[in-house]
Amino acid sequence: METVKAYTIIPIEACRHFKLQDLYLLVGLYINAPYKKNAEYLVTDTTIEQLSKSTGVSQHYISDSFIPKLKNSGYVRVQTIQESYKLKRNRYYLPNPPENYRFI
Repeated sequence: METVKAYTIIPIEACRHFKLQDLYLLVGLYINAPYKKNAEYLVTDTTIEQLSKSTGVSQHYISDSFIPKLKNSGYVRVQTIQESYKLKRNRYYLPNPPENYRFI
């Protein structure tokens, strides 16, 4: 099993798209995305349950408020994948800028 990173980057531009609680959840996605140097995007398929457990934010808020904001923001690309007959999963493509970011 892959362990969660101790730190991650967060692009400064993200502050223009999200308020504080949503930035916190966005950092939760970034921290669960494996880092790939020089990649345009960091990719993660973290579930709502996993994000809730790692951040302490309710699954209800994440699914009903954060995910729709994320999809509508245009900042993060969200791809929904049908894994099986009854199981869908979101894959998140998070911008990985070479500059103008902060370590968190």
